[in-house]
Amino acid sequence: MVRKLLPVGVIIAAFLVISIAVTAYLLMQGERADRAAAAREIIVRLTMINNEIQRERAYVTAFGHTDMQNEGVQREIAATDEYCLLLLPQIEAMTDDDGVLRYQRDTFAAIVPALEQLADIRSNAGDHSASPFETFGAYTELVATITETAAELHGELDIPAHQRALELQLLALMEYLARERGYGMAALTGAIPESQLNQSRQVNLAALQRLQSEIHGTHSADPTFGMLLVPLLTDISRLHSVAGRGESAQTGDAAADADIWFNSMSGHIDAARLLHTRLLVPAGRDTTQ
Repeated sequence: MVRKLLPVGVIIAAFLVISIAVTAYLLMQGERADRAAAAREIIVRLTMINNEIQRERAYVTAFGHTDMQNEGVQREIAATDEYCLLLLPQIEAMTDDDGVLRYQRDTFAAIVPALEQLADIRSNAGDHSASPFETFGAYTELVATITETAAELHGELDIPAHQRALELQLLALMEYLARERGYGMAALTGAIPESQLNQSRQVNLAALQRLQSEIHGTHSADPTFGMLLVPLLTDISRLHSVAGRGESAQTGDAAADADIWFNSMSGHIDAARLLHTRLLVPAGRDTTQ
């Protein structure tokens, strides 16, 4: 029996088609991995700059309306500006025509205009064009814009849905804690009258407690990161006995008490931020430099 052999040309053509398909697939996978790595790096940096803006919000609200030259105010403004100088060129490079995140250009469109508002927020606080309560609100809107951008970038990450959900919940948790830090400092310094502060503060505390319970109920038993979550959530639970008063200590000096409260709350926020980064960034990668 004579078997017909395929013409050599047909075999070569089939081989080329398969090779092109495999190459295209590998390139696509490589590009996807590059986009994910870039997105992780930018998310970490956005979280870092949000942290600095949240810190600045607390000090400018508590002290800036009486003294923009306050040591804490100037320290936090300088830190925010430093992170902006690091972040903005990186975003521009990653979203230009050859950048790995060029398809996410629209996602970043709100970042630069939002950060440009910092100058007006500071100026309005210094010349009393805005009240401390309005200053707090302006910073909060800026934080929300940056958080939304970070949340959108999570779509570039090839991670399980439950991990993505936890990372986004941790971003929200950090903001609730940061608001409580700022509210407490404003209460201790008298920058915002209690009559104006109490409702917003109680709403924020209720949201914090709900989110904390949701995270605990959904993720605390997870074998991957449950062990990391439980100590954090336990520490935050202890806040509810003092939060709402803004009193971690009473030295008789409102400025000193505000600094103590700031440092106490910052410890919880930093712990949540560290956990968020550990979940986001694979071991061995450093995106902070």
